[in-house]
Amino acid sequence: MRLLRSIVAPAVIAAFSTLSFDAHALEAPPDPTGKGIAGGALLGAELVLAIEAAFDVEPTWAYVVGGLVGAGGGAVGGYFVEEEADPRIPMFMLAGGMALAIPTMVAVLSATAYEAPEGPVGSGSSPALVGVDAERVSLGVPALELRDVYSRFEVAAYGAQQATEVRVPVLNVLF
Repeated sequence: MRLLRSIVAPAVIAAFSTLSFDAHALEAPPDPTGKGIAGGALLGAELVLAIEAAFDVEPTWAYVVGGLVGAGGGAVGGYFVEEEADPRIPMFMLAGGMALAIPTMVAVLSATAYEAPEGPVGSGSSPALVGVDAERVSLGVPALELRDVYSRFEVAAYGAQQATEVRVPVLNVLF
């Protein structure tokens, strides 16, 4: 199979390299219709969202409203750029908006990531189905744990048959 690849790949490359293609430049400038508006909307929304993420804004509504307002302003600006500027500029705006979409999304997601509330230091307890402390009673998602019943030493020394147990904390009480 390796020999076949080493023969076929160079043969295919040689066959395609002998073909000639003529390249022709377009005489008319590219049509910027819609590209300035879309690029401006992307860039406007990304600018607002990136600034909010840099300042570690917490509420989700701020990102939604800010993104919509930024996109609207960017779209209006993109319309005027599309009407007045060189036809290449709206295409650069669209390309820049698409290129910055993922980094902006990562910044927003890292700024709004869930952070678990800090509990009392040294409590050492895991989340349970029902939690009781001095201030409240709460329901939560229990931290399930799968464990081996016997250690490796016990299995080897005593010939015990290994099994798995599931631990589900049901009640967590802090005094």
